[in-house]
Amino acid sequence: MKTIFKKTLVAAALTAAAFNASAVNLSTTVAVNVSQEGAVNQTNIDVPQINAAAGAEYTTGDTITLTFAGAELDTAASVPAMAVSFGGNGDGATVGFVSATANSVTFRITTTTDGADADALVAFNGVATFQATGLKFKTASVVDAAGAIKVTHSAANVTGTLVIDNLGTKEATVVNVISQFASSVTTKLDGVINVAKSRQIFVDAAGADVANDVLVITPTEAAAAVHDANFDSVAYKITGDFSFADTNKDGTVSAGELAAAVVVTTADEGAAGAAGDDTISVGTLNAAKTEYSFTVTDVTDGPVATTVQFNAPGVSATKPVLVPGAFTVASTIGYTPATGAATSKVVSADAGAWTLNGATVQVPYLVFGTVGGKAYNTIVQLNNASTVSGDVYVDVYKEDGTSVLSNKKVATVAGQTTTNIAGAIKTELAAAGAADGKFSVKVVANVPEKTASVYSAFVDTVTGERIIVNNDSKVQVK
Repeated sequence: MKTIFKKTLVAAALTAAAFNASAVNLSTTVAVNVSQEGAVNQTNIDVPQINAAAGAEYTTGDTITLTFAGAELDTAASVPAMAVSFGGNGDGATVGFVSATANSVTFRITTTTDGADADALVAFNGVATFQATGLKFKTASVVDAAGAIKVTHSAANVTGTLVIDNLGTKEATVVNVISQFASSVTTKLDGVINVAKSRQIFVDAAGADVANDVLVITPTEAAAAVHDANFDSVAYKITGDFSFADTNKDGTVSAGELAAAVVVTTADEGAAGAAGDDTISVGTLNAAKTEYSFTVTDVTDGPVATTVQFNAPGVSATKPVLVPGAFTVASTIGYTPATGAATSKVVSADAGAWTLNGATVQVPYLVFGTVGGKAYNTIVQLNNASTVSGDVYVDVYKEDGTSVLSNKKVATVAGQTTTNIAGAIKTELAAAGAADGKFSVKVVANVPEKTASVYSAFVDTVTGERIIVNNDSKVQVK
């Protein structure tokens, strides 16, 4: 009876071991964050010690394989080793390195030693922890990864026919690749240009004048990581229409005009009496008035938010207009890696847009006067389906993009009416010395946007042939 009972217990124990009733627990000694920018020139990246707490019984000849996802092992530089800790119970085991590939490393248990209890049993399950060291990743594979690089544990018997210890926490993160530097637009441009004030000032929802619009760009630096880079500066390039800065409308923007139109500040720029040490370069504008550039250089503190204030020209017959449209910003973040020369990364973002509190219709092509020996009549009919009246302005450009008329008032359109503004445009063109030619016309009306549409065409005065021109009215007129 006792013999049967003992045999039953032994059989049950063997069955439990064979079916892996417990579970492995894979972990690393430390959570390693690696700077993607700072580590770029490192020879290789150390893999932290990997611990696998046994959840099954092992024996001589069993193998343990660690498989990596997200980066490649540097097999030339790695010195794979595995020790086994039994927590001081006297048992022991040695583990030998078998092989390695770019994505895995395999070890084999070579000996086991019974401890002081002399029970002829080396107990791994719930007692032993396998400790893998000496592994290194290829740097390029790490800095290209961005995110978690993981390791997975697997084990098998000496013949490879029986999988063991395959329950529990078999996966762990060995390295987190951190993008150390980033930049985003935290406050976008959203100015509404007031067509009732000649498009020279912004307006709020209540109809009050607003003198400026503000853009806030916020570069950031992640928490310290292994192989951190050192932040140096951010060079900003804001792309959009900056023609409003040409306050005397002479075709160029002077340094004084630009400084008045666009004002840049940071929270750490070292104003009088402050402890800040940021330096802001003098802003520059390209000849096309579409790219405003400046640089914020830091000495010690890391990146901080930068505020760019756009000041409206102010209502005056001699000043330029604000132009609706989108803006973008490119932040070129300069830094010095942990090893090697200074470099940079570029982060681009939507910077918002300016809109009109009225209707804008672009007519891409019209002929006025005589062109190619043929005389034409031109039709530009603005239909105002709203109940309010409003002034109508035009911007007219030659085929090559040269501006002929800018913010020129040509009519006042009453509510629920249609007005042909082509005659007024023709008169203004003649006054500007451009009576005959091919043009594009932007029509701006101080009426609700969705109630205005334009019918646009030109007519051969001899044949009567009418060429209808599609435009971008909210309700397309064809």
